[in-house]
Amino acid sequence: ELRILNLRAWAGEDDVFPVQGSLDSSMKKNTAFIKRLRTAITAMSLSTFLQEVRTLSLHKYLSEIISACFEGLCKLKSPGEIAAGVEVVSALHQRFGPGEFTGYIGWYIGRSLSTPDKAQLKALAQDVREREEKERVARQRTLLRVATELWLVGVLKSLEDVTRPEDAGKAKEGIKAGDSTSKSKSGANG
Repeated sequence: ELRILNLRAWAGEDDVFPVQGSLDSSMKKNTAFIKRLRTAITAMSLSTFLQEVRTLSLHKYLSEIISACFEGLCKLKSPGEIAAGVEVVSALHQRFGPGEFTGYIGWYIGRSLSTPDKAQLKALAQDVREREEKERVARQRTLLRVATELWLVGVLKSLEDVTRPEDAGKAKEGIKAGDSTSKSKSGANG
């Protein structure tokens, strides 16, 4: 069911994720949503997140939501937390679509799954490099599980569909987000 809804969002359908008629634009509530997205995605908080995606006017804060969502996904540990994270990302994907949300979150995930630059690693001291490598592997293990789940439910498709967050302004100025320039830039880094 979730996959079907996510694929409908990729197809450009509106109203895949039903929202309330008048959305709450309270800065306090929107900021609290972003903070919890960054730190508290759990199975117990899932219904609250889905309700807030349905009732809050999140559009103005979308760039912050994307980065907070990515940070929150990196902190997930248990299968229940990962499932809740997938549902939250699906809700945001269904509400905002590939052009405004999914392309950017996909870029962050893809970039984090890529291997680090060898020159940067060589510049680090041996003990720092080993610690960094250990942390990176643990972080990537979780992110790989998240990315796989997002792919299985149809949120993520391929690296061809991602857009660098820096290119967001260009997309709004009339350059199509999926043009060859964006693809080559995002493909090179993620």
